[in-house]
Amino acid sequence: MLNKNSYSEQRRKYLFLIILGFALSVLLLVLNISKGNYHTSIKDSVYSILFKDYNNRIRAIIVYSRIPRLLAAILVGSSLTVAGFSYQLIFDNRMASPDILGVSQGSGVGASFAILFRLPFAYIGFFSFLGGILSVFITIFFSGMWKNEKRSNISMILSGIIVSGFMNSLLGLMKYLSNDVQLSSITYWLLGGLYNVTYKQLAIVFIPIILCISIIFAYRWKLVIIQHGKKDSISHGINYNSARNIVIVSSTLLTALSVSISGTIGWVGLAIPNIIRVLIQDNDKYVIPLAILYGSVFMMYSDFLARTLTKSEIPIGIITGFLGAIIFIITLILRKRR
Repeated sequence: MLNKNSYSEQRRKYLFLIILGFALSVLLLVLNISKGNYHTSIKDSVYSILFKDYNNRIRAIIVYSRIPRLLAAILVGSSLTVAGFSYQLIFDNRMASPDILGVSQGSGVGASFAILFRLPFAYIGFFSFLGGILSVFITIFFSGMWKNEKRSNISMILSGIIVSGFMNSLLGLMKYLSNDVQLSSITYWLLGGLYNVTYKQLAIVFIPIILCISIIFAYRWKLVIIQHGKKDSISHGINYNSARNIVIVSSTLLTALSVSISGTIGWVGLAIPNIIRVLIQDNDKYVIPLAILYGSVFMMYSDFLARTLTKSEIPIGIITGFLGAIIFIITLILRKRR
């Protein structure tokens, strides 16, 4: 009877969080479209979307600036949160984040390379993506060189730390070689932002992001078992290595795709999965749907603050750093109280 009551309580809490998340999403959709340095009413915002000839200036702001970055916030927030949760289960480590395999650092090197060599702006995201993927391949290669712990969690994490350190050194070298204009561009890109997102970029990353999230969602039941190790996975009829590798590749692609359009954004994939797991008492089968929802909410709110707190836009990585640290502290307090 106790177990039945506990299950019912978990279901009610899950449904409450889903409803709350959708309500916050609708509120933030309205705020992000209508608020900014150039204030527009909700009526003007809606009419400018529906009618091409309503107001050219408002339509340009809403349709070609605010809506693309709103869609980007949803994609990036959900991707980083799902990737972070997947890494935390795969490596059985609550401190695991989307950049644990050096993706973010490699992406920073790729983007800095494009800026340093004065490549067109469209190439920055492409080289960022390539740099992130290359870093992961190097990490996997080094992890396979450990004789006693081949491809184990500890070897992957340590290899990720090594590759991240190497990429940070390359990034420092590129900053040293760049001129003042290039240095400011590299620094601003590394702080993260959605200010230059276009529909073309969104069209390129949309299908791969949806596909990777769908794969991880399909593997959500297996993920819960995989975190307990290879023996438990085999006893439940799960191909441990295959499932683990598929989730790692999907999570890595999610991270690299997100960073390629937004720059380096920290804390999203670390703080949000942890606070969700506290709220639903570590019932991991519910986390991925909530991660998709609340990752989007977190990024939409962060982007709203980045655009409205001051007259000049604040890099979104600074906002997510402050908010993520606060959320993580709350998470630690809740866990200690429990």
